[in-house]
Amino acid sequence: MTLDYGKIALARIVETIMCWTARASQRRALAELDQHLLDDIGVSKEAADRESRMPFWVGRQNFGKVAWRSMGKRNDSRHRRSMAGQPAE
Repeated sequence: MTLDYGKIALARIVETIMCWTARASQRRALAELDQHLLDDIGVSKEAADRESRMPFWVGRQNFGKVAWRSMGKRNDSRHRRSMAGQPAE
């Protein structure tokens, strides 16, 4: 069995473009919500503004990884112990 790397690459490019298009559309819709609707979904105006200003190619998971790495290993292990109900050192 042979893999057609050209088709795989093309499929990934199409998938990425579809993801970016959806993300841009969702962020535009979020920017248009009024305060009443933001309250209904539990999102502050500041958080909605911040999310809607992000470029379409930036996903939320990118920010979490950067923040988690910046915590350092010591803080990371303390957080895991506290989340598991164990006392932190």
